[in-house]
Amino acid sequence: MDGLQVGWNLPESKRNDKKEEPENNEKEEKKGEPEKEEKAEFIPGSFYLNEIVVHGVLDLSGANIHGQLNLEKANVYGEADLTRSWVGSDLVLDKSYFRGIVRIGSTRCEEIVSFKARFKEEVSFDAVKCRHIRLSASSFDGGFTMRGAQIDGKLNLNGVDVDGKADLFKCEFKEIFFRNFLVDHLLIDRASLGQELSSEKLRNYEQAQNEYGILKHAFLQRSQYPEMDWAYYNFCRNRRKARKTEFNPLRGAITFFDWLLLDLGFGYGTRPMNIAGVAFFVVLCFSLIYYLVPGGLASSSGQAMESLQFPQAVYLSAVA
Repeated sequence: MDGLQVGWNLPESKRNDKKEEPENNEKEEKKGEPEKEEKAEFIPGSFYLNEIVVHGVLDLSGANIHGQLNLEKANVYGEADLTRSWVGSDLVLDKSYFRGIVRIGSTRCEEIVSFKARFKEEVSFDAVKCRHIRLSASSFDGGFTMRGAQIDGKLNLNGVDVDGKADLFKCEFKEIFFRNFLVDHLLIDRASLGQELSSEKLRNYEQAQNEYGILKHAFLQRSQYPEMDWAYYNFCRNRRKARKTEFNPLRGAITFFDWLLLDLGFGYGTRPMNIAGVAFFVVLCFSLIYYLVPGGLASSSGQAMESLQFPQAVYLSAVA
């Protein structure tokens, strides 16, 4: 079915069912009232293959469908080729089972929805252009690639299970969510993630903590240690923010010192210059104390000192 066209130049006024003309008295009663448009039970120009069983190859490459391409609960034993397709609405793959390689590269659509779908072989979303991609709770036994994909809105990978690699290099997206994302090898650009993950911007700190932990492991696998430190630092920050401190002064105090010492002071061990800065600040503070209150120090003879030069105060503070 490559090159399939559905809804091509189909007039919008065309419908399967015709409305009966109201009687004259009903026309008079409704005269002057705005007509209410009835919602159709289907999307015009759509192509539905729900619960289809294909024992060979499913070829829909180059399809031009003005509505929705629906493959819900499909069972395909061979390869599925949806490359270079244009879908005016959504590409739906909910609860489908694909046993062969699936190619959706260079496809244009509004949204790709794949809830609880199963893919036994590799899936290619390379160079896809759409508004959203939702793959939540789907399983990819052969991994998937999404290189060069352009997603104007959300990329939802919550609960996705990948045996193999998930390749998101050069994938552009506005928001990304991947809580409980199980993957052997995650390939993703640090620059594409921005300074904060989408879940942290939404103040969902528990999910952000989980996602930063996944990124830390992914960067460590590729020996990208600066990126790993970034992920670990944000993991600790969101773990602190996720703590509930209401009506618990002790936990609130612990959280405050966590922020003051571990975060601001030491960067959770990922920012050594912060540690040097804290040490310099402590030395400087005690230098001022020694300089302003020299009577608290004793000379070699055991007498209280009457005055102290500031360089001497700095030396004594650093030695101490």
